[in-house]
Amino acid sequence: MLTIKDTPDFLNDMYVKYKLLSKEIYQAVKDQGKQEKLSGNTDLLAYIQNNNSCVYLMDGYWKLNHGSRLIRLYSNSDLVFSINSFAKEWTLNSEQATCVTVFDKNTFLTSLKAKFSILEKWAILQDLENKINLSLCSLYLEEDIQPDFTCREYNKGDVIIKEGDEPKEFFEMISGSAIVLHDNREIGRINEKEFFGEISFLTESTRTATIEAVEKCFVRVVTKENFLKLIKCNPQLVLAISKTLAHRIVKLNELIIG
Repeated sequence: MLTIKDTPDFLNDMYVKYKLLSKEIYQAVKDQGKQEKLSGNTDLLAYIQNNNSCVYLMDGYWKLNHGSRLIRLYSNSDLVFSINSFAKEWTLNSEQATCVTVFDKNTFLTSLKAKFSILEKWAILQDLENKINLSLCSLYLEEDIQPDFTCREYNKGDVIIKEGDEPKEFFEMISGSAIVLHDNREIGRINEKEFFGEISFLTESTRTATIEAVEKCFVRVVTKENFLKLIKCNPQLVLAISKTLAHRIVKLNELIIG
């Protein structure tokens, strides 16, 4: 995921290519890295600078901000290395702990030089990284709208939504899955890239079901405070929610007919 906004097709295509190259490079040099768990709110830019390292994100999400404005979201399989292009007003961090593989930059480059085909892909990856960030900056830095969001982590068995609670937010499943329970009976499942909790959020009615994680989940949280800003930044969000609601209505009709 690049940002919380609509992005041009050419930019999304670059990101897909970037992600594939990042995975391929990681597979070629992963034995040279060291796996670590970084605590939430770690200053990733300072961490990379102080350790002279490249960091491959294995599990979690990092926000790249310019001041208070979210520019890009780094996700699983992204490789972060180009810190020299970031000035003091840039920050890179996450509210949650993240699992990473850390490479000493000198050892990393030596490993790449021993594999010419991978070294060539590394050069392409650096070029894509710069183009992606420059394109995002040119698209978003001059806008007045400054939405943000929070990612939350849930472990297996954790309750994300509790039946009977008042709705203050709704969610998007970034990774993982959850079950929908009503009167302690499973009535559905939430999978990756699906919204949930939006019906009671929009109707301002109490929660009619409990959502429980069946594995480790990362969810994107949308509150009432930033919902309208998100719609202005990302009109496709309305379409995505509408599709989710339509699919739920179809499933409900099938249950009633059945």
